[in-house]
Order: sequence, then structure tokens, then C-alpha cells
Amino acid sequence: MDKSASETNDLRSFTCFEDYDRVPGFVVSQTAYAIRKSIAKNIKNAGFDITPQEFAILNRLATHPTLNQRMLAELTYKDRPAVTRMLTHLMSKGLVEKQICGNDRRAYLVKLTKKGRDIRDLVVPIAQKVLHQALDGTKIKDLETTIKTLHKITANLNPKNS
Repeated sequence: MDKSASETNDLRSFTCFEDYDRVPGFVVSQTAYAIRKSIAKNIKNAGFDITPQEFAILNRLATHPTLNQRMLAELTYKDRPAVTRMLTHLMSKGLVEKQICGNDRRAYLVKLTKKGRDIRDLVVPIAQKVLHQALDGTKIKDLETTIKTLHKITANLNPKNS
């Protein structure tokens, strides 16, 4: 479908790097950074020794009981080396465990330990509190539109995931 000239001109205001605060990727990154920073502070203040990124791994493992490292990286939107480092850190704390995946000795399945699930379950309300604070005053309709738009942008850039 061809975009009309007026629609193309309207989109230019969102891709003008002279007005960087209107570029969607920057705004999303800025928002994600603020949320991650606040969640990290609240997790630390509650006495837990995990990062928001590690929490993301624990949370994905809570909803997908056994994952290989590749899938875990995809589901947390992290590169594989970063996931490997975080898993090593989480294993040293007894929060996750790895087991060899079938016949492939290079691949591992990862799952939560009981301690990992307990920590995840205690951190969820902390993250939820931050998100409630972040979303304060936002209309549900606006939030639904934002989520739908962000999914559309992601699908445009990753057509295989749509």
C-alpha cells in the first residue's frame, strides 16, 4: 500500500534527528532506561541482589519452565553472550540451573530453581509497583494504542515475528 504524500510528510516529523525527542526509537529507549533504573533501585532497596535484566530472565523462565539459551536470549531481547554472563551469575546464586540438552553437549536447557522462583515471585510486586507509578495518569485506551503501535513497529522491523 502506497503512503500518501501528506502521510509521508507527517512521518518525517518523527524521523527528524534535529528533534531527537520525537524519534520513536529514542523515546522508547529513554522510557525503558527510566523504568529499568527505577526497578533496579526498588529491587536493591528491598534487599535483593539481582538486576532488572536478570529479573527478566527469571520471569521468562517462570512462564516458560525450560528454555534453551538461544530461546531465552530471544525472549528477553538480549544477545547470547549477555545471557550467558547473566546465567553464570544467576547460577552462582542458585537461582537457575542448566542441564545438557539431549545429544547436543554444546546446548543447554535452563530452568528456575525453587529459590529462583521464590525470588522472582517476590520481585514481581516490586516491578509492578514501579510500572503502576510510571503509568499513573495514563488512559487505558492510550496505553492500548501505544502497545499496539509498538508491536506494529517491531513487526515492521522483524516480519518473521508478525
